[in-house]
Amino acid sequence: MKRLLIALLCLSAFPTSYVFAQSADALTEDLVVFARKRAESSFDVPASVTALDRNTLELLNVNNLGDLTVGIPNVSFDDIGTFKGVANFQIRGLGINASIPSIDPTVGVFIDGVYQGSNHGVLLDSFDIESIQVLKGPQGTLFGRNVTAGAVLITTGSPTDEFTSKARVAMDGIGSPGGGLNKYIQYRVGGPIADGWKGSFSAHLNRDSGWFKNDATDDEHGMNNQESFRATLIHDYSDRTTFTFKAENTDIKGDGSAGQCHANAAAQTCNGDTIQDRNSHGMSNDFTGFYEADARSATFTVNHDLDNGEITYIYGTKSLETLSAGDIDATAVQSFHAPGFLDHDQSSHELRWTGNVLENGTLTVGLFDYTSDLRYHEGRTLAAAGGLNQDGGGLYGVDQQAIFASLDYNLTDNLEVTIGVRDTDEDKEAAIASLNKGTNMTSHASTAHDDWADIMTRSCNVLLGTCTLDFNDSQSYSNTSSKLGAKYTIDSDQMVYFSRAVSFRSGAYNLRNTNSDTTAFPPGPTLVEEVTSYEIGYKIDFEGGKATFAIFDTEVENMQRELNEADAATNSVNQMVTNVGDAEVQGIEIDAVYSLSDDLVLSVGVGYIDAGFSRLTRDLNGDGTVATGPVIDAKDLALELPRAAPLTWNIGLNRFGSYEGWTTNSRISLAHRDKTFFTDNNRGFINKQNVLNAGLDFTSPDGSMTVGLYGNNLTDEVRHGGDTQLGAGSYAPLLKGRVIGLEATYNF
Repeated sequence: MKRLLIALLCLSAFPTSYVFAQSADALTEDLVVFARKRAESSFDVPASVTALDRNTLELLNVNNLGDLTVGIPNVSFDDIGTFKGVANFQIRGLGINASIPSIDPTVGVFIDGVYQGSNHGVLLDSFDIESIQVLKGPQGTLFGRNVTAGAVLITTGSPTDEFTSKARVAMDGIGSPGGGLNKYIQYRVGGPIADGWKGSFSAHLNRDSGWFKNDATDDEHGMNNQESFRATLIHDYSDRTTFTFKAENTDIKGDGSAGQCHANAAAQTCNGDTIQDRNSHGMSNDFTGFYEADARSATFTVNHDLDNGEITYIYGTKSLETLSAGDIDATAVQSFHAPGFLDHDQSSHELRWTGNVLENGTLTVGLFDYTSDLRYHEGRTLAAAGGLNQDGGGLYGVDQQAIFASLDYNLTDNLEVTIGVRDTDEDKEAAIASLNKGTNMTSHASTAHDDWADIMTRSCNVLLGTCTLDFNDSQSYSNTSSKLGAKYTIDSDQMVYFSRAVSFRSGAYNLRNTNSDTTAFPPGPTLVEEVTSYEIGYKIDFEGGKATFAIFDTEVENMQRELNEADAATNSVNQMVTNVGDAEVQGIEIDAVYSLSDDLVLSVGVGYIDAGFSRLTRDLNGDGTVATGPVIDAKDLALELPRAAPLTWNIGLNRFGSYEGWTTNSRISLAHRDKTFFTDNNRGFINKQNVLNAGLDFTSPDGSMTVGLYGNNLTDEVRHGGDTQLGAGSYAPLLKGRVIGLEATYNF
């Protein structure tokens, strides 16, 4: 490993010429972002925004958002939970820690302007991405519900007026304990196809043989096969009107999550089986599990220029079907398997106008409509022969309409004020089959397979309508998000800003209800969660670099959480979605990039968070209850907020040079995240992480071909997506360790 790092650094020291300074300059230039739903320089936006363009994403070998989970201050994009591909994102200490699909996320994900209504299926491999923008802090005014922590804007590639064709192949996984290789093939072609028409087609093929080794079976674990295709068609109807149509299809088949079993705080020892070392990639699962996903989406966008602005209409539709199962006890004995099925359909419309008003103002007004229908079935196969099948899930529907407006007005040449408001009406319906309801429970034989055929033959099946729906409810919500802000431009290179933003999450339902007493412990709805955030920031653009500083204070009222609580009456664990009280998160962020020379660029990011509960309504640490309610004491209030790592930081170097007529780009980066608790009772936790990445690319003199060597997590850091407390231990899904790979890109 030391030899590899030395080689990369030595190669980065090859002599350079002035022409390559332009590449270094590109890393310090401001990117165009859409944080205010209009194109503008990131420097001009009075907010904390991290933007990555196509070149940077390809340089860093980012294939899904999970690849960025450690590297952006105060941000986590972990793939955690019972099922794979679930986006449990966290920004500035606010996020969720469950894979229950009816729990609204705190971080909204938007692909080509379309809101992704379910956190399932968001962490699929991405491809042909033009940019990723991370907006920190509540974004409810312009982006709507469930963006109380922030928003992630993903823009996919579009054809240009020139014909282009590009192919990329990559292979990594060298040195993995399972010995399996991970192979990628990506291809994109696009350009003009007729007068006023242009189109593109892109494909992404992934064949992952499995990075992990399952000691129980002596097999590779982590197999994943993905095929994704996207077609884009753009028609310039006139000089003022453009139509854009995008359609995408993704199919995935693979193994279930690789999990470890750890002794929990109660010293329960994984059913007497192997307790895995948190500092190893060892795993021993009796059940490989599986994950299948079929995702289809389409987006239709109309842009029409007016004399005083632009009208934009976006229609989006998406359907997602997943079938999965995993070894939740993560041991070599059959104890707890969880098969599940999800069927989600959504559609949305957004119509907005952006233009100049009152001589010195820019106004954005719009209408938004969103509908979502979800069917969810989850099973639990408990123990071996003669054990118990628990089945449940439910039906969940959302219907939402909103109207929004945001005005940015220049009071003077230097002072701009922002006033924004969004009024949302939302209807929710839930019909739930409790998992441990007597009529939804059956015994199973030793031949239980937890596959599709097994699920379809069970007496309780949400898909077939054979479950007892023991809870039915509907609720309507009317909420207002708002934003007040000001930006003062000191000079052409400096600005300061202030903002106060209010956003919300409407009441939540629990489709994974494990308590059969829905009267005493109803699976929803929770109270509305409201988030108020204050932020002060400073941005500077100086010779050779740029920097952003932000200080924020976020107050959460009626925080919604998913809790695992012991039920003495049934000697089991109740999984609840409930309000736990209020919390406050304070912190700072620093992002900077600087050209140390014409060919060497330094980037630094630091985030610090001080997060905790200010009011509690539940006994989170479980040290006692009374008849009148939970016992709340100083020990409860001293608990740390889950997934709010106190310190995160990253540092990176990029070196541009030449060798024998070929241009070179070498890079090395180190990212850190403190130990963070995963559960509200602070019994489940995730160790600190230090992730070292490096790479070296060679580009041919004519720019047509690039070959490269890259290494991710070179120190083989052990990383977990979560640490869920169970009755006989804890379940911790593993992320890949060291990955070393080769890639080649050719522009035809």
